[in-house]
Amino acid sequence: MNEIITVRLDELKLADNNVRLHPKRQIEEYRRSLRKFGQTKNAVIDEDNNVLIGNGLVIAAREEGLEEIYAIRRTDLTANDKLKIMVSDNKIFSLGVDNLDVIDEIFNKLVGDLDIPGYDEETLKSMVAEAEVITETISNYGKLDEDEITAMQSRPEPKAYAPEPGQTKGIDEAAHAAVHTEIQAHPTTNTDTVSIKCPDCGGELWLSKEQLHQLTL
Repeated sequence: MNEIITVRLDELKLADNNVRLHPKRQIEEYRRSLRKFGQTKNAVIDEDNNVLIGNGLVIAAREEGLEEIYAIRRTDLTANDKLKIMVSDNKIFSLGVDNLDVIDEIFNKLVGDLDIPGYDEETLKSMVAEAEVITETISNYGKLDEDEITAMQSRPEPKAYAPEPGQTKGIDEAAHAAVHTEIQAHPTTNTDTVSIKCPDCGGELWLSKEQLHQLTL
């Protein structure tokens, strides 16, 4: 049988070996929540007033000076079920993952009112400011300012290099085709390159200094 009841805090018995530890900071934030919102979830107790779920709530409520809380009394659980529900409740909660995008949206809507139990206000202000900087950076990504545009426009065109007569002496038609094929198949990654005009076909080829040297041997 399950029923929601109002129970006196001094009648409740905390678990001797609770599966979740409740550090001082958590209890302080729990107390802030109780002051701001009141009790937002019920504790779960058994027929002997042992707390199965909600030990942190009970501790915070006692420290806050409350006398009563709402609780769900379970009288249908075996001894093993009571142990299982304690472990299960905490494990299922830990399986959740924060949706950071949604949280950021909420924080941005709450600028100027960041009194949120569980969060430090100064940390929240820092997070909101950082998110605004990141958003601005992303929106400006890929945009060039006027100085960058001017510099690009004034940059000289790549210098074309035309080999002197005789530099390709001895290259027959087959060799000429092989040179083009080799260059196209193995483009250089060297940034120190020059452009040459093929003396036979007039096509433009970009060569590294090493490739140019081998071509003119």
